[in-house]
Amino acid sequence: MQVLNGLLCQRNLRFSSFVTVQYLVLDVGLRQIQFICAGHPPILLRHADGQLERLGAAPNIPLGIDDTFVYFQEERQLMAGDTLLLYSDGTYERHDPQGEQLGLPRLARLFAAAPSYPEAVISTLQAALDAFSDADGAHDDTTLLCAQVV
Repeated sequence: MQVLNGLLCQRNLRFSSFVTVQYLVLDVGLRQIQFICAGHPPILLRHADGQLERLGAAPNIPLGIDDTFVYFQEERQLMAGDTLLLYSDGTYERHDPQGEQLGLPRLARLFAAAPSYPEAVISTLQAALDAFSDADGAHDDTTLLCAQVV
């Protein structure tokens, strides 16, 4: 993250743009993750009992703003049945025909209520997003990544 931030800062001479990012490394054998949320909303973690948790509390800034900023990597132990959701900002920034934004709380509720298998989570969320807004309501990419610990 440090190297990527430095490279972006070198090219961002006027500091006119930045990049938010969620970064996660999953160690399947240890059921452990290391992650950084750099200016991006939290990674969502749904436990097997249905409880939802937001990961990424460290105050990391977006990439491309300050080449001296030191990013803090967090770690978390996972349990069997835990499900992770990473997403792009275009996912929760979608607007319905009346101009209302989907928002993070609604995305979290949709994830909490989704089926247990990752493929079904993605299908359910995509269907809900399509029902919420048509193509005019999506002003950015919608990217979803879901993984479950077995």
